[in-house]
Amino acid sequence: MPMRVFQFVGAFVVLGTVIPALLHFNLHGQFNLNQVACAFLCNLNILINLWEIALGVHITHIRKEFIELKERFKGNEFGAVTEFFLMPMGVADALSLKFW
Repeated sequence: MPMRVFQFVGAFVVLGTVIPALLHFNLHGQFNLNQVACAFLCNLNILINLWEIALGVHITHIRKEFIELKERFKGNEFGAVTEFFLMPMGVADALSLKFW
């Protein structure tokens, strides 16, 4: 069963926060809220930066897709966002900059 985009993004952010927090706990014997917050924000920033790199690399493809989506979801732009986050994705999609 393929994973949906929102599940991948959620898992990426959660695992990228929990793993460093657990490593910190194993090393120091306690959780540190500042460390957990930094792990969360750094991981979220990594994801956003990857999306920005994908935007720069595939700008012509994204422009074409934007025009198609603008016509298809005229008046309901949030519908395009919802459709994207509910879209099934595989491992190849997760590793592809063009997908993002």
